[in-house]
Order: sequence, then C-alpha cells, then structure tokens
Amino acid sequence: MIWLQPAIWGLSLIILPLIILMYLLRRKYQPQTIVSTLLWQQLIQSIEANHLWQKLKQHWLLWLQLLAAVLLILALSRPAIESEGLKAQHAIILIDVSGSMLTQENKQTRFEKAQEEVGKLISNLNADQTITLIEMGQTPKVLESKNRDQRKLTQTLQQMKPKASSSQVEQALTLAYAIASEEEHAEIVMVSDGAGTEEIKQKPHRFIQVGKATENSSVGMFQVNQEGGFARIDHNGKRPSTVAITLKNNVGQLIDIRTITLQGQSSQVLKWRDLPPADAYHLQIEADTDRLPTDNERFAYPVSAAKKDVQYVGEEQFFIAKSLGLSKNITLLKGDQIEPNLNLYVMNKSKKSVPDRGNLLLISPPKDKSLFNVRGTKSVGGKVTQAAKHPIMKGLKFQAIYAENVLQVNPPAGIEPLLVVEGVPIVLAGEHQGRRIVYFAVDLDQTDLPLQPSFPILMSQIMNWLNPQEETQGHVLQVGESTQFPAPAEWKDVSVKSDHGEQEIEIIASGMVHFQAPEQAGQYDFIHPENQSIYRTVQVVFPLAESKITPVAAKTTPLASEAVSNHTGIYELWWWVAIVALMVLGLEWVVFGRGY
Repeated sequence: MIWLQPAIWGLSLIILPLIILMYLLRRKYQPQTIVSTLLWQQLIQSIEANHLWQKLKQHWLLWLQLLAAVLLILALSRPAIESEGLKAQHAIILIDVSGSMLTQENKQTRFEKAQEEVGKLISNLNADQTITLIEMGQTPKVLESKNRDQRKLTQTLQQMKPKASSSQVEQALTLAYAIASEEEHAEIVMVSDGAGTEEIKQKPHRFIQVGKATENSSVGMFQVNQEGGFARIDHNGKRPSTVAITLKNNVGQLIDIRTITLQGQSSQVLKWRDLPPADAYHLQIEADTDRLPTDNERFAYPVSAAKKDVQYVGEEQFFIAKSLGLSKNITLLKGDQIEPNLNLYVMNKSKKSVPDRGNLLLISPPKDKSLFNVRGTKSVGGKVTQAAKHPIMKGLKFQAIYAENVLQVNPPAGIEPLLVVEGVPIVLAGEHQGRRIVYFAVDLDQTDLPLQPSFPILMSQIMNWLNPQEETQGHVLQVGESTQFPAPAEWKDVSVKSDHGEQEIEIIASGMVHFQAPEQAGQYDFIHPENQSIYRTVQVVFPLAESKITPVAAKTTPLASEAVSNHTGIYELWWWVAIVALMVLGLEWVVFGRGY
C-alpha cells in the first residue's frame, strides 16, 4: 500500500481531536429535584472517578463521526496499490490492427481485448511518464506522440479500428526503435495475437498477447468463368469442422447448398458446372468451429470475352490437357509448326524455338531451348514460399511440394518466382520484352504439384493472366490494390456505397474511375448518378494470411537496465474508501434520527 498524498494525514491531528473535544465540552446534566440520593451514590462515585471520559461512553454518533472523518482523510491521501505498469519513462505501444484481431472470443474481439490491455497501461500511467501510440497495420502510423494526457490517450485508443489487412510488424518495430533511439528511458510494448511475428529480426521489450482460439474456417478463393465456378474452403485448426456452403446469385436466389467436413489444417476445392446466368455470385459458409466471420463470404463476377486462338506445342501431358480443355474462352490449336501472331503459346518440353511474339506458358523446356539461362538441376522437397501479391497467386495455398530435376535458372528482370522450395524457384512469372511469361522449371511428370488441391485453380488463373478477359460487372481486390474502369463522358464524380459508409470519387481527366481498395473488407457499389442503379462493383477481400488465427508468442528482448526507471503501475483505491465513508455518513444520519 502506498499513499500519493501522505501529507493529508496531518489533518487527522486537527480534525479528530476537535470532534472528541466537542463531545467533552457538551452541556452538563440538567439539575433536577429528587426525593433522595441514596440510590444514586454508587453511580455518582463512578462519574466522579471518570469525569471527562465518562462522557464518551455509549455515544454511537461520536464513533461514527470519528470513523467517517478517518475514512475521508484516508480517501484524500489517495491510497493505492502497486500494479504491473510501464517500466520506462517513455513507453512506445504498438497495437495490432490486422485482420486476425477481428477473431471473436468470449463475446469480444481480440482487438477489443487489446484495447482493454492498453487502457490499463494508460490508467496506471504515472505523472512523469509519457506514451506514444502506434497503429501496427499495413502502414504503421503514429497516433499519439509522447503524450501523458490520459483522457486524450484513451479517446485515441477508442477511435482505433481493426483493418482487413496484414500488419507490417518489422516496419512497425523499426519505427518504434527509431523513436526510442531519441530517448534515454524508452520501452517498446507490443499488444497483438502474435501472428506474423515468427521471423521478425527486431523484438519488443514486452509482449502482451491477446487471444487463445485456433479454430477457423474460411473461403480461401472463389471465382467464376465460362466453365463454371471454383471455390476453395480452408480450415485452419486442429479439430474437424463441419461447413455449410450456400451459393446465391446477386439478387439472393439460391443456386446450391451443400455441407462438407474438413479435417484439421486442410482444404477442399469445390466446383460448379453450368451456373445460371447472373451479374454476380455470392458464396457464404457457416462452420461449427468458426471464430472469424469476416472471411466467411466472397463474391465472384462472370467474365465475357471472345474466344482466342492458343497453340499447344510439345509433348502431351495429362494435367495440362485437362486444364486447357476446361477453358471455354480459347480455341486450342495443336501442331509442331508455330502459328504466327497468336496471343498465347503453351510449350511443354518443346524442342522448338520460342516464338518472338505472344505470351508464353513454358513448361520444362530443354536447356538449349530455354528462354532463361540454366545453370543446372536440383531435386527439392518441403515447405513452399509463395509470392502472395502476384495476381496469379491470389487466394492460392500450397502444402509441401516435392520435385525432381528442377531447372535452376537465372531469370531476367521483370520475372519473379511464384513458388519456391528450398530456395529453388519451381514456377516463375512476369513481363519480359513486352509480353507475359509463365515458366515451370520442372517437368509436371516429376513433381506432385499437379496433385495439389490448388493446382486446377493455379492453371485457371495462369490462363486468365496470360489470356486477359474483360470483367463485366465487378472487380476483386485486396487491400492496397487499385483498379480503374471507364465512366460515361457526362459524369463528373461517382458515389460509392458500402457497409462502411458512402464517399464521392472524382473521375479523372481521361474519363476513368480510379479506385484503391481501402483497409475494410466488403462490397463497394458504384452508384449511377441518374437512376441510382449499381453501375460497377468492387469487392475488397479479406487477406488469406489473416485467416490463420492461431496465436503466436512473440519473442522479446530485455529492456536495458539504464532504461528502467523507478516506475511502477499504480491502482488507486481512494474512490472505494470514499464510497465507504459516504455509507458511514448515511448510517450516522440514521443513528441521529433515532436519538442514540
């Protein structure tokens, strides 16, 4: 127990004696005439022996007033107990606002729990301590800098919202250490569920973990094309999960409903053939073990494009033939003679020279015919590293891949690895010399890549990227991505409506509407200014990585001894004491009213 205003106890030396003195100086007994004092002799002797102190006996009001006075003095002295607070004079607090912080546990989200934890640190702030609040999101932001105003800090904390994006933990820690370098006594505190902290180089001095749940099911991918619909349902958890799946069109008409069971840490690809025409398709799931509802739905928009000629050159391969056969927007040409001026060429182990024009899908070309410099081969197997931001990899998830005789290539500028195993690129893609190229550095007959659940979707997205099609109604974006589409010439601006509010977007000089995906997942409708109909729709999808909600305990680094001040958190008790004092005063009033 500590006293923040111990000098107030000096009042007790004045107030308590005054209360007692008032009772000692009270008016004496009233003179009365009695018949005899014989029976009063013993009482008189007792009174005379304890003349002053006898007056203090059996005075309930006196003792209640003394108790109330002591309690009021105690409250004014501000008693407090030590609690776990900030250790340094300046605390830099990083608050995670990533998508996984929307996970619901015990009737609140992880982010709300994080707000509670930071609120405790703010309430325990000492008079000479300051706090810097940093929003740890896709772009770290300093919200409050070296502030000791508890009211302002609390207000800023309550205004923070979680985002549909991943947190850049390393960037946030770099910013925090840059701020801390300007202080002799600074402490870095991270409040998070720990997702994304497994491989960070810089570490906080203190980590406050929120969240315990691990079970979550999500829509990992959903798209439609001329062949039908494809979806992947993921389950990130240890226990089996029963998932109910509902597919509707844009006006809410039911197309399909089914139920699947997923084992722990597994995925399942679903397919629909010959979907009824619609402007959009809406896929929703409900899972019995789900903790994150934000990733339970996705929209997909049909595409319309004229058929384009695509030439297949080289050896026949079952998985490639099956993937190309499912594409209704291409006319597949076969033959060893290269046809000129086609939009796309698919070459599987072909000994023909690569054509000078047209996009390319190259699969395990011979070393002497490879478009890239080959320095050798290597057999690999194990965990996969993915280029998650590339359009081809959107929504895809691969388990461990094993492959033999992978070509080790030196790709030119503009070509980046999409799938990497043991540091060796398996699949590469990019733009080179004005055309798009996808390069498989492995023979598909010597790898288990085609057996992966996501492989059909990978091939579909490769074909869509190499053979672009025009979306008719909507666009699907991730946070930070942008899109643009033409608007009628007479439009000056367009209204965008969503569950998060409404905004106006100015149309740029070229007559295009430019839209960058905000950090809130959901559907954004562009409203026609004349008839108020939906002109175009953009869906901002929840990031795939944030569906993995399993908490991770981030590693910390000790706070340097010279940075530790004699600060400790305090929890004040004066208001509890004041409540008891008011109760005693109320009891005193009752006693006075009854004449005790």
